[in-house]
Amino acid sequence: MSEVKLPDPAAMLRDMLGQWEKASNDAMTQIMATNEFGRAMSQMTTVSLEAKNAISEVFGKVLTGMNLPSRAEMLTISGQIRDVDARLDRIEGLLAKATGTSTVAERPHRPRPPRTRKAVKA
Repeated sequence: MSEVKLPDPAAMLRDMLGQWEKASNDAMTQIMATNEFGRAMSQMTTVSLEAKNAISEVFGKVLTGMNLPSRAEMLTISGQIRDVDARLDRIEGLLAKATGTSTVAERPHRPRPPRTRKAVKA
């Protein structure tokens, strides 16, 4: 008795997906090669940048109205804080070198509470 070979559904799906990818890639390649597509992409980029700038400006005005710093001001402040921290680290290092002490603050030793719980035996 001869065996009837059933078609592989996964192979059919792979073939169909490959054909669809090839057809869509060919179509998009033809579309992207046109001048209209280039102009449309340029216009969309311009509109996107203008919208981003408008939103930034509006949020800046809202933040100013609420007496809050803008993102640029926060970045400036964080840079200044980093600079101050670096200077303080340098000064602490020089002081430690001059006095011969450690720059790490030592915590006083506190006694730990006694361990009264016993481990559970399995």
